[in-house]
Amino acid sequence: MLFPEGHAPAPLAVPGLPLAQLTRDVIDAQHSASVAEAISYVTDRPPHAPAGHIAQLTEFLDTCATWAAALDTRAGHEIAVRLRVLSTQTGHLLQDLTHVGEQLEEAVAVLPPHRTPAPRHLPTPRPPAITTTPVATAPAASTTSAHRR
Repeated sequence: MLFPEGHAPAPLAVPGLPLAQLTRDVIDAQHSASVAEAISYVTDRPPHAPAGHIAQLTEFLDTCATWAAALDTRAGHEIAVRLRVLSTQTGHLLQDLTHVGEQLEEAVAVLPPHRTPAPRHLPTPRPPAITTTPVATAPAASTTSAHRR
């Protein structure tokens, strides 16, 4: 492929934080405002901020739907309809998450130290196994003593 300036353009950096980082931030959060901020990274849309993850997903689904419709086949149109439904659902999810984020921001809450949530991706520590000394086995009954009775 030929480029007008003679070299390939540098790949554009995706604005915002990756979801894995946001998940770690929520796990480490002690204040409701920190969780609200993480939610805002997922939900923010232009022109106020870089596109959040859900807005990017909605745009991606719309692009896929347009492509599927361009196939100009019955299957392509059915797939396009399904993709547009998913895009609409992400729009509703975006609204709900935005509302929840606003509620968390308004609630000035601090997580008590003893209530720090355990990360789901780490195994829960198991209590140490109780070790006991093996019980000595009883000597096997002799078959000859059983016959004498």
